[in-house]
Amino acid sequence: MPVFTFVVDEKITIWQRQKVDVEASTLDEAIRTVSEDTAGEGIVSTEFLLETFSAIAPSDNEGYETRVILHEDVTADGFPRPLWSNGISSIATKA
Repeated sequence: MPVFTFVVDEKITIWQRQKVDVEASTLDEAIRTVSEDTAGEGIVSTEFLLETFSAIAPSDNEGYETRVILHEDVTADGFPRPLWSNGISSIATKA
């Protein structure tokens, strides 16, 4: 029996933990600085909390795909060929 190899892309949610060093006069000022920082300044380390991994349904992604099956061979443009997706997609075809 033949064996087929695919690449599967999946959109997920996962918590990320960061250790952050902040210079501030008070704890409140430090908390405010970290809560308003979107550039990631002061990050000392980062880890993904793998036990918080959760798949996302297309209904939680405005109907757009959250799981795509791709052929392992790449196309001329360097990307795997999409074969199937579970939601709205501009690139994948339903099998």
